[in-house]
Amino acid sequence: MATERYRSPHSDSPDFDLDRYLEEKAAEGPEPKSTEHVAPPQEQDDRYAVKNIVALVGLAAIITLWSYDWSVSNWYNSWFGTPEPVTTTIGTGIAEIPLPPPPPPVATTSSSDGFLDYLARAKELGYTNQFSSSALQALYQSGVPLEYIRQFEQAGYLSNFSYSALIGMYTSGVPVEYIQQMSEAGVVSDYSYSAIIGMYTSGVTIDYIQKLKALNLSGDFSYSAIIGMYTSGVSIDYIKKMQDLDLINDFSYSGIIGMYTSGVTLDYVQRLKELNFTDEFSYSAIIGLQSSGVSIDYLEQLRQEEIIDEFSFSGIIGLYSSGVPMSYLKELKALGFLDTFSYSGVIGMYSSGVPVSFLKQLQERNLLSDMNYSEVINAYLADN
Repeated sequence: MATERYRSPHSDSPDFDLDRYLEEKAAEGPEPKSTEHVAPPQEQDDRYAVKNIVALVGLAAIITLWSYDWSVSNWYNSWFGTPEPVTTTIGTGIAEIPLPPPPPPVATTSSSDGFLDYLARAKELGYTNQFSSSALQALYQSGVPLEYIRQFEQAGYLSNFSYSALIGMYTSGVPVEYIQQMSEAGVVSDYSYSAIIGMYTSGVTIDYIQKLKALNLSGDFSYSAIIGMYTSGVSIDYIKKMQDLDLINDFSYSGIIGMYTSGVTLDYVQRLKELNFTDEFSYSAIIGLQSSGVSIDYLEQLRQEEIIDEFSFSGIIGLYSSGVPMSYLKELKALGFLDTFSYSGVIGMYSSGVPVSFLKQLQERNLLSDMNYSEVINAYLADN
């Protein structure tokens, strides 16, 4: 056991005195300690110098590796030219795919050479006198071939259009043949290049344009109006009849399209015009009136009774379609009730059988002013 090393050879004796033994050991003093070897000062200086050299070499190696992306192979290749592919590492020990070779230099002369060829050919054809260098460059960059320009020249139309017009027509697919047809029809000078593009791309035929010109109407309609009427199927005959009836200037092109597509007869419109109703009703009102079957005679009676201004065209349609007789309206007007009730109120009371005399009774008892038409109907039906 470890404690036996402290036992005295006399500890088994019955006369052994522990206190006395400890006092004797204390009097002897501590045992001498072993001393380490201490190097002389010169030897210590040599050791410090070696450590400094090692530290400097390590620092130089770290700086060198850092400058070569921490790659020994990169450093090796830069000094000894080894043809092995260079790899880089991310993190610790993860190699990337070898770097690709640098791209070939970008060709900087192909596009300029192409334009120079274009410019040289344009000069041969005499187009440098027609267009500036910047205009030719715009034509070139827009892809307009010189052959397209040459077709305009051969057809005798090159002086009619600017370079921007040529660009617009080419990019919109307008062929020179379409321009030739317009010219033969005598309408090419009536429209801008944007109008020509719009009509061509909308499929407007030269025949349609030519017939409008024959009616002296090409100047009355914008190209967007012509496109709208053509694409809506408005016939030249319908337009001509409107012109013959002196109706063409009473409506916009959208009005003409609306009435034609809604089936409005020009006889109906003509009668409205004769009674000066075209000044009171818009084209949408005329469409609604005829499509609802409102007769011209009904409108004339409303005017004669000075009732027509009391209602909108939708109110007139409602009264006519509900069968409200003129006599009922005349009684309401005579007692001043048209200002009290809307056209829907008039329709509701007539349809419910409310006589005008009942309204008069309510007024005499000072009750009408507090009631709407629904309450009037309910009050009448309470006893009837």
